[in-house]
Amino acid sequence: MKNLIIFLLLLASVQAFSQKKGKVDPKDLQIDSLTKITVMLTAQLDSVTKSGQSLTMKLDSVSKDRDKYYGVYTSIKEKVIKYSFDPAKTSVLIDSLKTKHDNTFSELTANTTALSDSIKVLNAENAKLQSKIDNMATAEADKEKAINDLRQLKGLLDEKIITQEEYNAKKTKLLEKL
Repeated sequence: MKNLIIFLLLLASVQAFSQKKGKVDPKDLQIDSLTKITVMLTAQLDSVTKSGQSLTMKLDSVSKDRDKYYGVYTSIKEKVIKYSFDPAKTSVLIDSLKTKHDNTFSELTANTTALSDSIKVLNAENAKLQSKIDNMATAEADKEKAINDLRQLKGLLDEKIITQEEYNAKKTKLLEKL
């Protein structure tokens, strides 16, 4: 009997448990659907947050680039061009500056070539003049030597060591050297 009572109780509890499972409370359904929606919205929010962070990083990068290019623009405007210009025309301005620089450089090269040619000519003239000065100094030294030799010859003639003919012959040779 005891067994029968336990069996009946067990059978009644299985039926009662089955009935509870069979009926779903509408509040539970609403909670389950709200939980699913919450999970889905959280995932979307995470995605949007990541996109926002990505956009923030891109904006930071763009801001840095903008600051860098604005600095270049300001430097060119203040130090090179010296007036405000349209940044879209920067390439045209740079090309014109490059052309001007190249023309100036070619003029300087031409001037340098002309000056170096002039220097070569002046150096050649200087060398000729220097050789003339050296020849004149040599000639002057030769004259001094000849004058001294003539004085010695005259002294020898006056002392009657040499004859008038010897004196005249040696004097003629010395004067030919001059």
